[in-house]
Amino acid sequence: MNKVTPEIAKAEVEKWLDFKKVSHTKRESYADNIKALEEAIVEGYLSLDDNHELIQQLKFPIGSEVETSELKYKPRLKESTVSLHLTGVKIGDFDGRLYAYVAALTGKPKDLIKSLDTEDYSIGKNIAFFFI
Repeated sequence: MNKVTPEIAKAEVEKWLDFKKVSHTKRESYADNIKALEEAIVEGYLSLDDNHELIQQLKFPIGSEVETSELKYKPRLKESTVSLHLTGVKIGDFDGRLYAYVAALTGKPKDLIKSLDTEDYSIGKNIAFFFI
């Protein structure tokens, strides 16, 4: 059962992309990522708040002492923040770079991001592509 209509989901993703000032060319290049974000919104796992933060409800919450069931993704990211999270990641390690970007966007440690179920991580990965 869909939580929102595909039209609303598309409008929400467009609003986020507009806020980020993502070019038309980049939108065409990342059409599959955009579709994945729209689907996550339709299914109710992703939403956009008034501050343009994407909020992900995890399908599979993580953590033993303190459960994490939600991730908030910043709409803007400074290079200095990314640089901190990329410390120790080799230049050719694409997966490591994605973990670092998701960690930078959410403010969560890379180890926590690495412990996400692949279903949940795929949403974060699709968001991170727009910051690389």
